[in-house]
Amino acid sequence: MKLGNFLLAFLLILVQDPIVPQGNTSRGHAGGGITVTNITSGGTCSTGAGGSCAIAATGTTSGNFAVIFLENVTYGAGGTITDTQSNTWAANIGSAGGTLACGFSNQPCYVFGAKLTGSGADTITITSLNAFATGQYAYFEISGLATGAVDQNTGMGSAASNWTSPTTGTTTAANEAVVCYGLNANAFPTITTGGYTGIAGSHYHVEAYQIVSSTGTFSCGGTSSSGSSNGAIITYK
Repeated sequence: MKLGNFLLAFLLILVQDPIVPQGNTSRGHAGGGITVTNITSGGTCSTGAGGSCAIAATGTTSGNFAVIFLENVTYGAGGTITDTQSNTWAANIGSAGGTLACGFSNQPCYVFGAKLTGSGADTITITSLNAFATGQYAYFEISGLATGAVDQNTGMGSAASNWTSPTTGTTTAANEAVVCYGLNANAFPTITTGGYTGIAGSHYHVEAYQIVSSTGTFSCGGTSSSGSSNGAIITYK
């Protein structure tokens, strides 16, 4: 084969089957690199009427959005949530002394959130609580959020053994963490909607998430072996 023909054939191979670097190459991450981290599942806090619950979080990271799901307690009028890092917490589902928005009359629940301004150990104290038995909580953080704030919040749906959360409004950012919360009155609930990864679960509650990379509306649902369940979704941007 003449040299000119050989070079032409070689160039055609490169065009049709370009050389691709092998190994651990970066392809990007769905959701802009958002992850759920620092998970504490199955924590308990016993308290009597008017008592408080202290939640000890370790390894917190400044800039992350921290979430607490608290169930089996009533958050009474005048209740507060503060911590040793002076973060600003808010009740994302339920309110102090407010109309029950999460759970059942004998199994209430709340979701609290805060954008962290410090790192390391943090003790979060929730006051004016009345536990029916032993308060149960899950703590986790979401990293990589653009603003570290709640976007869409459905509140809890109606109770049923096979439950479905309300559907969110359309999210306002492409990259968000969509977190599904499930609660049951008598038994451990399960989330059956596809695409969700479990975060935590104990007692009568379960949490799961998905990271999305485009705007949309979202819902989740599941089942339980006994009694009624209901669910909610909060999206974080």
